[in-house]
Amino acid sequence: MSNHADDRDDAVGDGDLERDSFLALKRAELSGKTSDLPAPWSIPARLRQDGYFYLRYGSTERPLHRLVFMLRVGIDPTFKRGDEPIAMTCAYCGKVVWFGKNVNIDHVDGDKANNAPTNLVCSCIGCNRKKGSEDWSGRVKL
Repeated sequence: MSNHADDRDDAVGDGDLERDSFLALKRAELSGKTSDLPAPWSIPARLRQDGYFYLRYGSTERPLHRLVFMLRVGIDPTFKRGDEPIAMTCAYCGKVVWFGKNVNIDHVDGDKANNAPTNLVCSCIGCNRKKGSEDWSGRVKL
């Protein structure tokens, strides 16, 4: 007997908006094909000199890892500086930080190309500077 849930693990369009959005973005990032992405996503994702992929959402271009993190934690992708900051906690030291004010979205393993939701955490500026591109997987507190 087939387990249909397993058959759908990477299926887009089954009603899970967060997962569907992430999978659509990930497929676009990996393949460069963007025809299946819903509006308002504007692709192709482009790799900038800073080593991050950027996507346009509506009129705003954002780093892909930031968009994936926002979708994972339920922040509207149209959020912009000037909107009411959202309280969060640094995954490394536990300090309260504010999304939209003084927060970094960090790649835990230090790999800028690894935009898996489980590899992205909220980080205070101090921890992000100390960490650099090191793998801090063992230091995540949350």
